[in-house]
Amino acid sequence: MLKSYDDFLHGKTTPFVELLESFFRLRPTMSLADTSEANLEMAIELLWFDETQCVPQVHLIVDPNKPCGEGRSAFVGIFVGNSRRHDLVDNPVLVLELKNVSLRSLWKARQPQPHTEPKSSNDYEHILDELRQANEDQLLAQQYTYYDKKERKWCTLQVKDTLQTGTTQLSRYMRIISSGRATSTRVGILDGRVLCRDGWDVLWGYVILCVGGTRAICKHTEKVGTQYLYETTCPEQDDT
Repeated sequence: MLKSYDDFLHGKTTPFVELLESFFRLRPTMSLADTSEANLEMAIELLWFDETQCVPQVHLIVDPNKPCGEGRSAFVGIFVGNSRRHDLVDNPVLVLELKNVSLRSLWKARQPQPHTEPKSSNDYEHILDELRQANEDQLLAQQYTYYDKKERKWCTLQVKDTLQTGTTQLSRYMRIISSGRATSTRVGILDGRVLCRDGWDVLWGYVILCVGGTRAICKHTEKVGTQYLYETTCPEQDDT
């Protein structure tokens, strides 16, 4: 499993995607129906368990002028400090933004009425078969339907829309992370598990998208040079 991490650090993401999808295939159908970003996060942490610098849900200050709960904070999916620093010249630090499209939402997009509920796990089987055989373009073209609680209506999007949303979010988060430590008036990291020291680490951004609890898409977004060296730790209590 750790080899997939080593490969990832060298820009080879296919072994990781294959490992993640193999993990999904071991799950029963009903457990795949309502997967979430939290499920994806836990799967990655499990697969990279020996990579001790893997830190989930890193707290960022994205707009210090806003009050808490109204856009002041954001949380990036997984931050992976560089434990191979002595091996690589450009000191890559992985920043992973996680997105998920549930199997249930894919099923609902195919129903005449989106409020319809499946009767059994058998209702999902044809979609799972289709997903397992689909290429990336076919996965991205899949439609899914969800209920927007704020707008109080059903919405239908394509998987590629979620990938684009994740890419946009990650681009913003990486620039915030590259600012170093946050203060009361400055964007940055506000998480006791991540330390920022003088150095020259490079942030490598990836969006990892789970489709239907059975397929994964991993897209490299960009590299951002920084003036910091990022170290991870596990304090008894952080300042998030």
